[in-house]
Amino acid sequence: MKRSVFKPTLSLLITALHFSFSIAARPTTPNSFIIASCKPTSYPAVCIESLSGYAPAIRRSPRLLTRAALLLSATRARETFAYISTLSSRPPHGASVHSAPGALQDCSTTMSDSADNLQRSMQQLRHLGRPNGPSFTMRLENVQTWLSAALTDQSMCLMSLLQEESLATENGRRGANNRLHWVTRKKVVEVSRVTSNALALVNELAW
Repeated sequence: MKRSVFKPTLSLLITALHFSFSIAARPTTPNSFIIASCKPTSYPAVCIESLSGYAPAIRRSPRLLTRAALLLSATRARETFAYISTLSSRPPHGASVHSAPGALQDCSTTMSDSADNLQRSMQQLRHLGRPNGPSFTMRLENVQTWLSAALTDQSMCLMSLLQEESLATENGRRGANNRLHWVTRKKVVEVSRVTSNALALVNELAW
């Protein structure tokens, strides 16, 4: 008696190939999830670069990704506040004593507020609960509100620095303060970009 030999039909082969291609097309690494999630943000390259280190912990969780983005933003905001606070209390050698503290002191205040708002948003995000829960929408809106406020604080800092630089240029006072402001602006811009990305990721949770 002959053994029956299984001969795959054309339809079975097509189905198997389609299944194989479908698996290959799916993201297979945590980083691919981050890359896809960062596409809607304002600064996707910054988003990917800054969050890739969290990939093993994030895996494929949108909420963990958002928490990581908020943590990153809050950490950088606190670091930038500490940097500005130190500068505003003692201007460096060569800087004008009369012009240096103004904008930097404003920035010290607004960046402190920004860090506080980011901390509040993190705390609220931890207690979102289930998407269909009774307080989910309210808490998510709180996170969005505090993140927006943090971005506004950062923008106010940048505006204060730019206005003071413009005034110094008009009065012919350039030098150490310009360098000081340039470094400060660079740090605040970096914070603003990661904060903007965090807000974009939070907005995605609303869907």
